[in-house]
Amino acid sequence: MSTLEGTELAAPTADRPGPAPDPGGAALPPIEKREQLYFALRAIAVLNLICIALMWTTRKLIDYRSFYAVGQLARSAPELVYSAVAQRAEQLRNFPGQGGWIAFYHPPAELLIFAPLARLPYAISLAPWMAMSAGFLLISTRLLSSVFGISWRQLAILAFALFPTCTAFYAGQDSLLLLLAVSAALYFANRRQDTLAGIVLAAGLFKPQIPLVIAAALLLQGRRKFFASFCASGGLIGFASLAYLGRTGLGRLLSMLRVQESMDDVWRMPSLRGLLSLVHAPKALAILLSIVLLAYFAVRWYRSGCDLLATFSSAILVGSLVAFHFHGYDLSLLLIPVTYFLLTGRSRVRLAAIFAIAACPVFILLLAMKASALLAVPVIVLALYRGEAVSGELAAKASARKQVA
Repeated sequence: MSTLEGTELAAPTADRPGPAPDPGGAALPPIEKREQLYFALRAIAVLNLICIALMWTTRKLIDYRSFYAVGQLARSAPELVYSAVAQRAEQLRNFPGQGGWIAFYHPPAELLIFAPLARLPYAISLAPWMAMSAGFLLISTRLLSSVFGISWRQLAILAFALFPTCTAFYAGQDSLLLLLAVSAALYFANRRQDTLAGIVLAAGLFKPQIPLVIAAALLLQGRRKFFASFCASGGLIGFASLAYLGRTGLGRLLSMLRVQESMDDVWRMPSLRGLLSLVHAPKALAILLSIVLLAYFAVRWYRSGCDLLATFSSAILVGSLVAFHFHGYDLSLLLIPVTYFLLTGRSRVRLAAIFAIAACPVFILLLAMKASALLAVPVIVLALYRGEAVSGELAAKASARKQVA
């Protein structure tokens, strides 16, 4: 039995007319509309891949250059890893005449990946990094397939239908590693393996905004074992990082964060901070709205019982909106909430929001206009839309398909 059966994303056939109306929510759309949605997602995925192929000749993998250079520093002069002067010199030495430099300010745990890659010549190191990124995405789709009860191939198509996933590959970013950590956490939490879920989510603290919001959301739903595991694992990672950095290294890391803030183009960030920067609003307003948004969703998470899929989805959306540092490629994490919404909702407004995030012309147009922060608008729409009613039914269907298979 195919795992696609009974889902809105599946392409129905004449001998498989699709599921009966869901008693926990609105009726599913007609078969013709589901076929149109399936075709549209595949068409957008192909369009996105073509667009990235055309862009490949210009400034490709520019963020990976930063990772590669800092990996070389970790091997040759680890005490200078978070020195702005040393990072800039290393990047300019490796990539002369290729633009400015990009600050590396992530916790040192990521050096376990980039230091070995930096042993290779840059051109050769690209292949294993791209292969690893593809592996992160493939494993994520496999894990999410079990959670949502649809084919991993279907999820892969949906992932590439989201242009942020393509930009993560194009820039050589590490966002897909975070997607893997969050997907694995959802997979284990869905199986009530909260200790493992907390451990793997803590592995995503190299970009802490979304993992922290997810952990708080699940604590409000009573998953105390998960939260304790997350805190303990995060504490161990933090202790190991401090042991590696020392007092001098920690000071340099904090200084690097300030350097990065001064270098940031905030208009690129699809978050509340980026959105308000377009109208030159004070930072205090972004902080205030972030607190209000977190408080509003804290009440929703506390009252929503054990609705795990809805909680994870909304926590990812809220985490992206309140993040201080968040870029378009990080929206690749929206694979989880977008899958959830496509399986549970039939709202035209919500579909419009999803396609606004997915389509490469919108992404590129906003980038050219220096208004990429406007991508936060469809994220806000998805976050505030209430579609939790049928996710329990969704989880039950996924479990039933697994037993039949």
